[in-house]
Amino acid sequence: MVDRKVLVVDDGMIRQTNAEDTVIVPALTVNDQNFPGADGISNQILRTNGSGTLSWTSEQPMKRLYYSLGRPCILDLTSTDADLKGFTGGFTDGRYGYFVPRNNGSPFGKVARVDLNDFSTVSVLNLASTDADLKGFVGGFTDGRYGYFVPYANGSPQSPFGKVARVDLNDFSTVSVLDLTSTDADLKGFQGGFTDGQYGYFVPFNDGLPFGKVARVDLNDFSTVSVLDLTSTDADLKGFAGGFTDGRYGYFVPCQHGSPFGKVARVDLNDFSTVSVLDLTSTDADLKGFAGGFTDGRYGYFVPYANGSPFGKVARVDLNDFSTVSVLNLASTDADLKGFIGGFTDGWYGYFVPFYNGSPFGKVARVDLNDFSTVSVLDLTSTDADLKGFVGGFTDGWYGYFVPFYNGSPFGKVARVDLNDFSTVSVLDLTSTDADLKGFYGGFTDGRYGYFVPYANESLFGKVARIAMHFGGNF
Repeated sequence: MVDRKVLVVDDGMIRQTNAEDTVIVPALTVNDQNFPGADGISNQILRTNGSGTLSWTSEQPMKRLYYSLGRPCILDLTSTDADLKGFTGGFTDGRYGYFVPRNNGSPFGKVARVDLNDFSTVSVLNLASTDADLKGFVGGFTDGRYGYFVPYANGSPQSPFGKVARVDLNDFSTVSVLDLTSTDADLKGFQGGFTDGQYGYFVPFNDGLPFGKVARVDLNDFSTVSVLDLTSTDADLKGFAGGFTDGRYGYFVPCQHGSPFGKVARVDLNDFSTVSVLDLTSTDADLKGFAGGFTDGRYGYFVPYANGSPFGKVARVDLNDFSTVSVLNLASTDADLKGFIGGFTDGWYGYFVPFYNGSPFGKVARVDLNDFSTVSVLDLTSTDADLKGFVGGFTDGWYGYFVPFYNGSPFGKVARVDLNDFSTVSVLDLTSTDADLKGFYGGFTDGRYGYFVPYANESLFGKVARIAMHFGGNF
């Protein structure tokens, strides 16, 4: 076979890498940039002359500047409104951050909007003022114009509900309500959702019992609801924890339907009727009980959490054929690598967020997505013994940030990992700024800052922590 190469971006430079089935083209001009027509030698990079001509060179890229984690800023949402505490998840439209209300002692419905430009202006929108049922959400998403809040349970004891709240992000006052149960009484108790730009998809989890009816909402009119009962295809397709899309298909992550299960449901988003099922346990009986998933465009990766006990087998599914399953047992590299919640990718590697493997732990697993076999381990507790028990993480492209939740008790130390070397760890103890800054549940970034979503620090709390990313310069 011919040794073929493609161009990839690595460490801010364009490099060559081997790839099968790659079309090799002659000299190429793109947007007035002239690429060489001949191959370089191993490990060369492309360099521009500043006038639009690129050529191969063996010179190494410039060393990167490193920045320390600066002092965080704190915004106590309860200073605006005492009810603003107990959020689960958040999202941004680029200008504002929106925090999803779940439970502040009891389910509540006050959305907090924070101006990300000044991190001081807080607006409050009480969804329950529009409809008393609008409280107790888990997750949300935006199509750019509107924010959508995913209904989970609005009663105590748990009472699943199905009213989606849509907020006009332009005025942060106009609230529209769509009661999914008006279409089908079972449409309540969702965990997460996603959009393909035209429709919103709500992930079925538990409506009193595990269920499998996906609700699709036309975001153009916010009234047309379509229902796809996954259990009509397979009775096991119920009790999912999150989902994702590659643009054409939606994938639903199997979690728990009375017991852990491993059947991935793939829905064709073009017709919203064609359902394909891939039973991961047919490949390996351990592949069940996942907590989240992500895609690099070609493959889908399912994050191992607990299949009766914490486990560490990552399932990789080829999204092109939805049949080829590869398994990578992280615990074969290190027995501690099991019990993750959430993961993310920088495009080259996949990172798995350590939570609980029998006890809180702090070993981050990094998987080379090119070969899906090379596993690197970074024990955050080697830097600081407190760095264990994270829930969620995110990247700004250069660094990975791990959200502190519970390491035996709520804690507030953010771990930042340099993704370039996967060895340099910086620690930012949020409690050094404010003792209440611990026990976060997820986070997000707008590219410039990272935001940590407050949940419970022994009791429910509402202080958002913002830290500068220091990505591409010092802010």
